[in-house]
Amino acid sequence: MKYTLYILLAFSFIVFLFTAFWNQVSSTVLPNVTLGLYNRDFFQNVLVNAHNSAIDILLISIILYWFEQRKKKNDDINDIFQELEYLKYYKGDDISFRYFGRLKKIYDMGKNQIDLPEAQLYDIDIKEINLIKSNLIAANFKNTKISNCSFKQCNFEAAQFIDCKVISKNMVIFEQCNFKRANFYKAQLKGIDFRSCQLVHARFDQADLASADFRNVDCKGISFKNANLRCANFIGAKNLTQEMLNEAKNIKDIKLIKR
Repeated sequence: MKYTLYILLAFSFIVFLFTAFWNQVSSTVLPNVTLGLYNRDFFQNVLVNAHNSAIDILLISIILYWFEQRKKKNDDINDIFQELEYLKYYKGDDISFRYFGRLKKIYDMGKNQIDLPEAQLYDIDIKEINLIKSNLIAANFKNTKISNCSFKQCNFEAAQFIDCKVISKNMVIFEQCNFKRANFYKAQLKGIDFRSCQLVHARFDQADLASADFRNVDCKGISFKNANLRCANFIGAKNLTQEMLNEAKNIKDIKLIKR
């Protein structure tokens, strides 16, 4: 299809040249040519019809080419998703790089909603990725650095963020995400905003949650054993018990329910 389009473009350009310089062509090449019906008027009509046909064919070709490229793009995305399905059975040491490479490729192709449960995304740097309504249940982010990213309405239930570092830079990284039963053991989560997230039975043991925002969050079953909660904001939080806070390593300047 691409080469056909090139030929049509060349044909259209030639027709355009003959049309634009018809006075010169007709006066020098076809001044008095007459052979039956073949005369100056005949060639002029042929050129006019060719001009109209070239425009019609060119427009149709462009539309068909656009649909062809769109289909190719969708096929490529489906092929990558198929590869990701096969990665579930891959046991190589480079599995996390394979996962992230394909994820980044899909994202660069304009796909920001993915279905990738149990994804292995550990020991890597994840940056400049913005996902919406994606399925990342039980994904493994162990020892991964997440920066300049945003996740909206994503499902991280039972995901592993052990030793993970999330850099917020005063932006909301997680918005309306599901972190039920997620494990943030020793994670670095300074200043992270969890206000719109579900955190029931999440574990933050030994995590750095300094200045983290838990306002109005349901804290049912959450574990903060040896966690740094300095300046963390729990105003309006539900099911937060004193026993939970007593297990934390640092609760200095913590913000609790207003009285």
